[in-house]
Amino acid sequence: MALVVVSLPPNRTFADRCVSGEALPIPGVSDAQQTAAYWLARLPRGEADRVLLSADKLRELNRHLVAATSRYSELRQAPTSSLSTRRTDARERLRIYRAEVEAGTLVVGAGALEESRARIDGMRRRDQARVVFRETDLRCIPTDAAFLRPPVDPDFDRNRCSGVHPGEVVRVLGASLDGWLYVDVGFGSGWLRPTTLTPPLEEAAVQRFLGATDRLVLLADVAPWRLGTSFPIVADRATEVVIEVPLAHGLGRATLPRTTPMARGYPPLTRAGVLRAAFSQLGAPYGWGDVDGRRDCSRLTLDVLGTFDVRLGRNSASQAKAGSAVIDVEGLDDAEKRSQLTEAGQRGVVLLYMPGHIMLYLGDDAGEPYALSALSEYVVPCADKSERVLRPNRVVVSDLNLGRGTSRRSFLERITRLVIFGEPGPQ
Repeated sequence: MALVVVSLPPNRTFADRCVSGEALPIPGVSDAQQTAAYWLARLPRGEADRVLLSADKLRELNRHLVAATSRYSELRQAPTSSLSTRRTDARERLRIYRAEVEAGTLVVGAGALEESRARIDGMRRRDQARVVFRETDLRCIPTDAAFLRPPVDPDFDRNRCSGVHPGEVVRVLGASLDGWLYVDVGFGSGWLRPTTLTPPLEEAAVQRFLGATDRLVLLADVAPWRLGTSFPIVADRATEVVIEVPLAHGLGRATLPRTTPMARGYPPLTRAGVLRAAFSQLGAPYGWGDVDGRRDCSRLTLDVLGTFDVRLGRNSASQAKAGSAVIDVEGLDDAEKRSQLTEAGQRGVVLLYMPGHIMLYLGDDAGEPYALSALSEYVVPCADKSERVLRPNRVVVSDLNLGRGTSRRSFLERITRLVIFGEPGPQ
């Protein structure tokens, strides 16, 4: 993804945007603040590269995350659930969608619920492992129909559970009679078409692809591969690295030059590593449910922390329960929240959660906390006491004043949890 740096001309204000409708640049953000180096330079000496979680602590955290978040399983383990259990799970999700359609909170085209029910009822058991070779769309229920909230906005299809990146393994749990596959993708389950998957793999190949200890981990998007994806290393040469990758016909090989942003094995979790990975996405386009390969807020944080083998759930609500520590700040005033943010930032990497959105905390500058996130929209107050919705639809840096003085309130006012990844440093 190309780096897009945006800055605020000194004379621009929120009120100007009521006239222009301009969503970018984000007010109050300088060019310097849109670099990882700026925020790392503000840390105490030695803190940027301090390892925040030891290997043992990270394994312990991941065991907790697998058990406590929406991450369903370790994909190296073959599925054991019965067909009836899988069908019951799929029917329950369909029931929830049907209830929302009947209540008028979701709008969908005629026949979508019925065709989904027929596919679920006709599902046959499958126990296969495949690898995604082309970015694909994970549907919540088995239909291409969009489920939209009124007023209808086609960019926000609630039937798009997630994207699945090339190189990610899926466990096929069932198949409809017309070819839809019901799959576990590790961070959740859903439906997809087989056209973006390798053929079924032998179990030994799955264990090698997922379990090889000598692996390459991408530290940025490198088309067609994505930030945080890892691959077994086949050969390590002076100018290039050969890796095992998924292709349409099965597992094959690809060569990457040594100049590729990558690490041999998962790098240690440090502030420097996390911020550099996150800032590699600055300016990248936003996409609800990863439409067209774009990221939404929780996929961005999943990929950034996944680069360091932190196994988050897929949505912001599940990520808000993750971390080596979680601090509830709901109901605190602005000053109390700022104080809690500063203290949390001293302990490690911090995610900021407000219902429906999650951000990576960058630090304080001139008394204001800043964050990076994949941001769809924000609201500005206008002089006539109306409000205007502006859509940057990008990964951006912002302070937490966006929305202040509107019916939505500021980001700072809306934050309810701080999610910390780290241990206390030396005092």
